[in-house]
Amino acid sequence: MEDYAARFDEAYEHLLVLTPTPGSVDDLESEEDELEFIKAFRELMRIKNILAAFSDFQWEDLKMEEQQFEDFKSKYLDLHDKVKREHEKEKYPSWKT
Repeated sequence: MEDYAARFDEAYEHLLVLTPTPGSVDDLESEEDELEFIKAFRELMRIKNILAAFSDFQWEDLKMEEQQFEDFKSKYLDLHDKVKREHEKEKYPSWKT
């Protein structure tokens, strides 16, 4: 589990370089920046899901607090939905004016 905790902390530090706070996700300027955040948080979630499978998993073992994870997760889901909606618009253009 310690290996995964270390990987989680590394992924968390990478996320902080891109977006130091959950609020800074709103300030991402380009689609590339948004995509980088999505990829970085997706990796963080993947490792967290592995950690959660361990019976001795505790948030105290990680650099990130659980509330901060949930705050970033909320921003991730908002951004994910936005990208998905934009993709759907491109895929199925509206014929109505």
